[in-house]
Amino acid sequence: MAVLKWDLEALLSNLSSLLRTGNTYTLLITAIRLFYLLSSTAIITVCWIRPLRDRFLSYGARSQTNQASPSPTPQHDPQPSLITTLLDRLATLTVPHTWFTHFYVVSTALAGFRYILKPYLTRQGIVCSNFIFFHSLRRLSECLVLFKTTSSRMWVGHYAIGLAFYIVTNVAVFLEGIDWNRFPASSVPRALPVFDICPSRATESLLALILTLAMLLQFSQHQYLASLKKYTLPSQGTFAHVVAPHYTAECCMYLSVAILANGSHSLVNWTMLCATIFVLVNLGVTAQGTYHWLLLKFPDQRHMITRRYKMIPPVW
Repeated sequence: MAVLKWDLEALLSNLSSLLRTGNTYTLLITAIRLFYLLSSTAIITVCWIRPLRDRFLSYGARSQTNQASPSPTPQHDPQPSLITTLLDRLATLTVPHTWFTHFYVVSTALAGFRYILKPYLTRQGIVCSNFIFFHSLRRLSECLVLFKTTSSRMWVGHYAIGLAFYIVTNVAVFLEGIDWNRFPASSVPRALPVFDICPSRATESLLALILTLAMLLQFSQHQYLASLKKYTLPSQGTFAHVVAPHYTAECCMYLSVAILANGSHSLVNWTMLCATIFVLVNLGVTAQGTYHWLLLKFPDQRHMITRRYKMIPPVW
């Protein structure tokens, strides 16, 4: 163990020196934030452009519904354009929907390094890494135990961006959470920014409570969804008022962590806030699709569905 600890300290010391060279650290953090924001922009773009939305946005039950009722094509329609043909072929690149489990396998494994890196993490780094680890572990357990295996599929782009999100988020947490300034600089003696100042004790306790309640609430919501018969309208508890309350809980979790992990000169940690924006956009688009799917699937209960908020009560 002593050898392992020495090797780890040597590795972190070398990495610290590398990050101090030029603007390496700033460039890495900027690249991570741009990943979140550009991915969010791409999702919104796909949502707004109908040819892209119809091919790439829906998956699972919603995708099956769209495929089951295609719009009729007149016999005299012209030959599809090269772009249309290309988009159609790209849309056929799908993977099993059960591969969602891979997100949480990878994230749990990466977040597990918190046990090795804990002595080198700031307080906020520990908070963020704990959240990522336990949240990913819980979601992995739910995928393996609660939810049934289905034959539905999702576009490979969904899979790639989801996997990238969890990898990048774990890297971001450790990159910002390690106190690099404790390691001697072998080249440029320049301090690196770390988030090392917590909110007030009262604020911290309140946010920790919100984070815990959101995790427990989401778990109970997933239990309820797993207990429903296939294609049954959720109507109990928070589902009576919100189309996707489990998405609401997810957004609350990430926002709480973004505030808990704030830096010395800002209200929030900007990297985690960018991650929260990605989660908000991604789940918001999915909640919108779920809303329209419910209207299509349960027309006789339209009056109940239209009275519900989609994801963010009382705003939307």
